[in-house]
Order: sequence, then C-alpha cells, then structure tokens
Amino acid sequence: MFHWKMKFLKRITGFSTAFFGFSWTNSERRAIASQLFREGVIDDLKGFYPAPGDWPQGFEAKLRAAISNIEVRVQKFRHFVPEKDRSAFDSAWNLFKSHGLNLSWNQCAAYVMYPTMCAAGSKNPKDVFYERTERLLQYGAET
Repeated sequence: MFHWKMKFLKRITGFSTAFFGFSWTNSERRAIASQLFREGVIDDLKGFYPAPGDWPQGFEAKLRAAISNIEVRVQKFRHFVPEKDRSAFDSAWNLFKSHGLNLSWNQCAAYVMYPTMCAAGSKNPKDVFYERTERLLQYGAET
C-alpha cells in the first residue's frame, strides 16, 4: 500500500513540475539562500556593519542579540555551503561569534583613547569585527 502511494506522489510531483514549468536547480537555490543570508546578517548588524562607527556605551546587549539571530541564519545557510567549504565556513562563524561575544565597549574605548598602551601590532577591535564579518559574508556572496 505504501509503495503505491509513493509512486502516485512522484507522478503528481513530476506532473506539477512539468505543468507549472518550474523546478529550481541547486545553483538557483544556493543563490537565493546566499542572498537571504547576506541580507539577513547585514540587517541584523545594522549600526555595527558595514561602517564601524561610534558604538554607544552598552552596545554589547544589542550585539549579542544580533549574534543569536545570526546563529540561526548560519545554521540554515550551512546546508547550502559546498561540502568542501564547510569547515572554513564553520571556522569563519566561530571566529566571528567568539570575537563578537567577547567585544566590549571598554576594549574599543581603550584602543581609541590610549593607543600607545596597546600591544604593538594590535588592531582596533572594531576593525577586527569588520574583517571577521566580511569573512563570514563572503560565503553568501554571489556565485
């Protein structure tokens, strides 16, 4: 009985695809998922990205909320990342997440107010955040 139902379902699906004239290829689905991922992350990071401007004191709560929203997007989008790139994507996500969750107003203010006290070769925490965001978003770039 179950076998008959599966055959019927396959025929109906094939008929509807032929009749309505659409079936998405993997590349089309990936392009749509990439666009949604990129736009969603940029929207979540409004005020933090693309321009690392003056972040107000107490920005940490807003950034943590954005990171939790982005985590959901990452989990959904990961399935569209080619298997050969998944470990690099996971690494980019982990670097972004760890830096974003540990970023504080004190770190940003200290870098700006006391640049001579920072370690030699250290970067502005906002610039590091920007770079890690770019690295994560490169997986949602147009293909």
